[in-house]
Amino acid sequence: MAVTVTQQLLNTLRNQYLTSLYGRRAGIDPNEYEIGPKDFRVQIENILTTAATTLSNFGITCLGCTVVSSAIYTLQGGAPGVQTKQIVQTSSSTLGYVIQAGSSVTFLTTGGSSFNQMTFACIGATQELIALSSLTWATKNTANSGVTFSTF
Repeated sequence: MAVTVTQQLLNTLRNQYLTSLYGRRAGIDPNEYEIGPKDFRVQIENILTTAATTLSNFGITCLGCTVVSSAIYTLQGGAPGVQTKQIVQTSSSTLGYVIQAGSSVTFLTTGGSSFNQMTFACIGATQELIALSSLTWATKNTANSGVTFSTF
């Protein structure tokens, strides 16, 4: 069976604007979707410290510290509706980066809903999160073998 793909080129989408926000660079279509930008750019923070650090609750966080560390990084709850918070281990360290959720914040995974800690243990380990509420992060993808969830 063939897969059906609906091509939607940028100029075709831009021709559907009801309200233009910045010339033809961005606008709202009849279904109230924003269209026009090529993509969205987000913050990328690179954690290179062994000190306990609070991570941003939006954008991309890279775990790059290569020094032995017992630091525990903290991730507060997100703003409800935040589409994606991505965390990536860019260091080749196998010591394990521990990220604990802020007070009363939990991670909803396919394994349960009471987890409040993630451990990243290998280069390339990645986790995407969606803020369902200010107290609940849902995993957007199944954690790969380099990320484990637990409680503390």
